Parts: sequence; C-alpha cells; structure tokens
Amino acid sequence: MLPFALFAFIAGPIPSGYHDTETAKERVWFVSPSAGASGIGTKTKPFRSIQQGLEAARNNPGHDTVVLLPGTHSLSAPIRLNGSDSNLTLRGEADKRPVISGGIAVQNWRTVENGWWAAKVSTPVQQLYIHAAGQPDVNARRFRPRLPKSGAYTIAGNLPTNGSGHDALQSQPGTFNSEWHNQADIQVNIFQIWTMAKLPLQPGGIDSKSGRIQLAGSTHGTVNYANIAAGRRYIIENVWEALSDPGEFYYDRNGSEVIYIPKPGEKQTKVTAIAPVINQLLIAHDVRNLKLENLAFAHTVYSLPAKGDNFPQAEIHLPAALTFTDSNRIEIVDVEVRNTGAWALDVTDGSSDVSISKCKFVDLGAGGIKVGETSYRADSLKQTYGVTIQDTLIAHGGRVHPAAVGIWLGHAHHNVIDHNDITDFYYTAISPGWSWGYEPSGAHHNEISWNRITNIGQSVLSDMGGIYTLGVSPGTVLHHNWISDIQSVDYGGWGIYFDEGSTGIIAENNIAVRTTSAPFHQHYGKENVVRNNILGFGIEAQLMRTRPEPHLSFTIERNVVIWSDGPLLGSNWSGEPGKNFMVGKNIYWNTKGVTPKLAPGDTGSIVADPGFRNVSKDDFRVDVTSPVSKVGFVPFTLDTAGRRNVKRYGTVVRRAWPSSREK
Repeated sequence: MLPFALFAFIAGPIPSGYHDTETAKERVWFVSPSAGASGIGTKTKPFRSIQQGLEAARNNPGHDTVVLLPGTHSLSAPIRLNGSDSNLTLRGEADKRPVISGGIAVQNWRTVENGWWAAKVSTPVQQLYIHAAGQPDVNARRFRPRLPKSGAYTIAGNLPTNGSGHDALQSQPGTFNSEWHNQADIQVNIFQIWTMAKLPLQPGGIDSKSGRIQLAGSTHGTVNYANIAAGRRYIIENVWEALSDPGEFYYDRNGSEVIYIPKPGEKQTKVTAIAPVINQLLIAHDVRNLKLENLAFAHTVYSLPAKGDNFPQAEIHLPAALTFTDSNRIEIVDVEVRNTGAWALDVTDGSSDVSISKCKFVDLGAGGIKVGETSYRADSLKQTYGVTIQDTLIAHGGRVHPAAVGIWLGHAHHNVIDHNDITDFYYTAISPGWSWGYEPSGAHHNEISWNRITNIGQSVLSDMGGIYTLGVSPGTVLHHNWISDIQSVDYGGWGIYFDEGSTGIIAENNIAVRTTSAPFHQHYGKENVVRNNILGFGIEAQLMRTRPEPHLSFTIERNVVIWSDGPLLGSNWSGEPGKNFMVGKNIYWNTKGVTPKLAPGDTGSIVADPGFRNVSKDDFRVDVTSPVSKVGFVPFTLDTAGRRNVKRYGTVVRRAWPSSREK
C-alpha cells in the first residue's frame, strides 16, 4: 500500500467531514436480528435492524461502531452508505460471525410425488441455497435442471445473423422438444470463445423438423467471437421435463412454487433453504474512513434480462454484492462474501486507499473483485488507485457466469495484489488492464505478487491466462506468483498472457506450469521483460509469440524452461532478433532428451538439466550443482505464495459447467 502521505498528495486535502479517529468520541451501537421492537442500541437491548444502528451513528458526531450480533440479518434492500456514514466501523463480534443476507427463507415444505419437496414462494426463485448443519456454505448452491445431463450439445450448423447479432441456433433435430412446458423460462447457454451467450428460448421458437431454434435475444455482435457457430457447445437450462437429479430445483411460475429434489439425508426440518431476492447487499458512495470487519455477506440474485445477456469480456458489467464508489480510506478485513448471483466486490469511480485483507470470496455467480473503471479518465481525481488485496481467498467462481475472472483491474493504478489464493474459475484468474492496443491507459504501476493461482479454465472456455494483461501498463510488475493448471477448451490456456498492447510489464520470479497452450505467451505489445522465471510443461509450446511488430516486443532472459512434449517455441517468431525481440541466457531442458529448436538470435542460452529436486511434486528447488547459475538464473522458492498463516484450501464443490473433455 502507498504511504499515507503519498495518498494525501494524490487525493488532495482531507475532506472536511473527516474526524481524527484517535481523538473523536466513539460510541458503540448493537444490532440483533432477534431483538424486540423497542431496542435502544445497547448490548442488552439492541436495535433490531442494521438501518437503526446506522441512523443512530449518523446522529452522533465522532467515530461510531455498529456491532452486528450473531444471527442472520436479512435485507429487503441494499445497505446504502454515504458521506454521513464516514468514520464508521461496521463489525461482527469475534466469537461468531453474523450473516447479512439478501435472501428469504423458503419454508413450509411439503412432500409431493417421488419424494420431492414443494413450497409456495412470494417471489420468483432464480437461485436456491440449501444450508445444512456440518455442510460448508460453498456446497449450498443448488442448480436448475439442464440438458444434457452431462457434457454439452454441439451446434449443428451456421444460421444467418439478424444484422446486429445472432438470435437463432441450429440444433440437431430432436434435441429440443416443442412440447416442453414454460418455454419462456428456458435458457440456452452457448459457450463461445472466451464468453458465454445466455439467451432465453423464444416461446414457440422450436422447429422440431429442421432443428432451427429461435431465441428471444441475440449475441452482442456478429464478429467470430460473438457468434453462434457450428461446432460450439451449448446447454439448455431450466427445462421442467429435465428435473430428475437430487440437488436440482425448478421454479414453477404458474403455481408460484419451487420444487426441489432433496439430496440423500436431507430433511425438511433440518435444512435452511434461502432464495436470494436482491442483487446487491451494500452500496457505499462518497464514504471516508470506513471499516468492515468480521462480517459475512451472502445470497444475492441474478435474473436473466428478457433479451438475455452476452458481454464481450470478463462479465464486468454485472453488479457486485458490495460496491464502493468515490470512497476513500476503506478497510475490509476478515469479511466473507459467498453465495452470490454475480460479483462479490467492486471498488470504482475514483475510490482510493482501500485495504482488503484476510477475506474469503467463495461460491460466486460471477467473479471476485473488480477494481477501477472501464474507460480511461484523464482527471486524476476520478481515477481509482491505492487498492491492496492481501491474504484473501477467491474461489469457486463463475457458477452462473463462467466468463468472469477472479480479480479484474481495469483503469486503476498503484494497486497491490499480494499473497492471495485464487482457484476454481473457468476463465482468467487475475486480469489487469482494460485497453486494447496502445491507447491511453489508466492501468499502471500495479504490483501482482506472491499469489497462488490454480485450476483455471477447466476446459470450459478459451483464450485465458493465469495472469492476463491488456494495454499500456508502465511500472506494472508480476513477481513471485505460482501459476498452474490452466486448461482451455481450444487455444489459449496460458500461464502469463500479455495480450493486445501490453507494454512496460516486468514478469520475474514466477513459476508457471501445466498449461494447455504455453506457460508464457505474448500476442503483441512493447518492451516487456520476462526474466528469472520457471516456465514449463505446456502442451502446445513453452514460449509463444503471435504478432511481429517493428519495435522491441519483449526481452526473455535468465529463465529456466522445462517440458516433456511439444516444441519449445510456438506461433510466430518472424522479425529481426535483437530489434523486434530479444531472447537469450536461458536454460532449456526437455525431459525426454529432445534437443529443442531455439528462437532466432537466441544467444547465451544452454540446453541442460536444471536439476530440480522433484518436479512431479512441484518441487523446483535446485542445489549447488545445478547449471542454472551459468545463465545468471537466481534460484527462488514460492513456499510462502498464497495466503499466509492458513492451511491450504481444499473444499470440494460441484462443477458448475462441463469440461469439453466430459462426454
């Protein structure tokens, strides 16, 4: 995090509403979801609602604390904070974390045919969570019925566009049934390249004879990455006739009830069923000096628009459970966000000096954390900067929107992403930068370090990276990150991926292994440096370069590259060595003894066994006899990458989307 003096210099004078927290009078207000209506905010007679606690704090100058007592604090609308809520702490008690929920309890279950459960509900149910004693909350999400039951269908042919996008799908005849019930509620999920089109079925749009399926909406364009092309996969979701497996649910709009097939051992009196009804839980604008601590936020809804949804990249248009705009000096510590319909947290619109630490963002409908803006802002006062994300778990994302990412850094600068665990996503883990080519960019001087990134892609989408960069990014450094198991459907499962216009980035002391395409790839960019990394076990290649340009694209030096199958180099290595790219002083080793073809102009490199202790167990340490020093490689270890002072995370949850390898 930047020193406070530097923040003050960048952000300008301290706002007049700010109070010195060491000298201001502090008052503590208590809130309990089980309190009576006559509460006065004391611990023995607490308020009943969070809103009451906030209003009490607003009426008392100084630094107030609102303490949420254990239990579930249900919301019918988001908590809204503004400048009047500056100098506030909102926390739970240390002994038991309270839950701030955006859902309603589904109660009065009755048993119906086949032992299924049914319950009347007051609102449409788009997502459902079944919480049972002893079950991790990340295993609470239930899914609507889908076809096929495993794997995916394949689009059988190409259909004409409607001029602005694709709104029809060519299926194999017999895949869709024109007799299906409630066709307006059926959703077709189409896996494109790095995105998904989620489009409702047009009622009456099934041509059983030809297999042509009319959709109620269209894709966002006609370009190849936004089309509905032959050979691409798709799933049909929310088909009443497909309801058959334990853990599935269906909302019957006609009867205003939810039908659920219980899992073995589940009893109506022993579970808590929650249906989310709001899509955001906390919205803060123009807040200064706010602390959130020891809280759990859960249960936000996502409802598909009438015309469907298909965003060009990363699903960043979707809302977050917690949103901070134009806010400063924010501390979020030991906070959990889970069971969401979309994103967990968004920090944007000129926010600065935000610390996120020791948090858990898990079971996410979309991504984890968004930082910054989607467009470049020349006015420094409207830029987001100084956000630190540390010792945080971001896991099990993309459950509703597989194209979302773990951490997205748009036009934002001087941020630190350090010592986090990011795992189990279907697209990219960390995505800094949001400009294509060499246009002005607000993404610069970002540090991404000591993160543990694993199990990304899972053969669901393509064109992704463990760390995926975009645009001009001077001062940005990627170092000491562990990146492994990046699996794409087709092309583009990369470890470190410098995409369009990535410029001025240094990647050093990282380990990137086991990737579908290559541990390192640059599409095109300028003056990047890749040095002192361990790169290995790519399937397609180990080092890839796509577009030659007249300037120096990158320098690759002092790396250890190790692999078993495939070539060392992939894609396009044309151009003038030493001018358009520089490669040298690396150590290369093919474990099968195959002599690699080196890059043009590669000087000072050697082919030799680096002598890693045990690559099969991811032990990349070397001893003094290793030849790596001959190329200037400086050994390092990543034993402390990821969250500090915690056990490694290993909770197993159900896959949300089928792998392309699933039959």
